[in-house]
Amino acid sequence: MGISVARALVYATGIIGTGYGLMKFTVPDEEQMRQRLDPHLREEYDKVKARNQQQHQALMEHMKAVALSDKPAWQSGSIPLNNDKPAIVKEEE
Repeated sequence: MGISVARALVYATGIIGTGYGLMKFTVPDEEQMRQRLDPHLREEYDKVKARNQQQHQALMEHMKAVALSDKPAWQSGSIPLNNDKPAIVKEEE
């Protein structure tokens, strides 16, 4: 009984380790993906990322201000998100 459990653990560790190693070897990181993008898409990616960072910063400042008040977050007024623009802008052909 103990030997089969140990063997199963060794096999499971080997399978999981192999899967993790393959993932690390084959999946590019964010910077590698950015370098592979077409220059137009890279520019669009940078714009979207900058806008998302600004939205995140505005949200964090809003949440800090709400944390200091006695009101719940949902009663503090509007959350400063600018969602009127889509994340991916498609060009008209």
